[in-house]
Amino acid sequence: MRESRMTRNGHVRFGERSRETRSSRGEKVRSAPTLFSPMLSNIYLDKRDTFVETELLPTYTRGTRRRVNAPYGYLQGRASRLRKLGHWEAVQSLRQKMQQLPSLDPTDPDYRRIHYLRYADDWLVGFSGPRSEAEEIKQRMGEFLQETLKLTLSPFRTQNAHYPCANGSSEIPGL
Repeated sequence: MRESRMTRNGHVRFGERSRETRSSRGEKVRSAPTLFSPMLSNIYLDKRDTFVETELLPTYTRGTRRRVNAPYGYLQGRASRLRKLGHWEAVQSLRQKMQQLPSLDPTDPDYRRIHYLRYADDWLVGFSGPRSEAEEIKQRMGEFLQETLKLTLSPFRTQNAHYPCANGSSEIPGL
């Protein structure tokens, strides 16, 4: 949500952030956010935060911890036995192999997590689980925004991306 002097007089209709704003006569207008913009955004989008906390988080959160990755656990057990016998070179070799594997099973069917981040009017939903459930979350969020807040998801800015490791990063456009 952005406002400008012209909005308060009702002369401007706003497009997406990446596009220009046009006046009622079709002229390009530069938007100048006021001090109230973040506060109004927080008040209006609080309903979305509540929806995520009360509907999505309980529905898509399962399990307390991922199970141990079987190949990693096997190597860990072998390294422990060899360490007790004093075979330090073999232990070092196994540790290097272990570092190439995830310690927890990334495909654990009994574990799901959803993470929600919001900064002003931008937001990010992270999900550990199958892509089909991620699409379902996106659809439910779009329906909620459309029906309750009368907002639509921008196909340009809304995407499902796969980050295979824990240190994968993502960006919120404009930050």
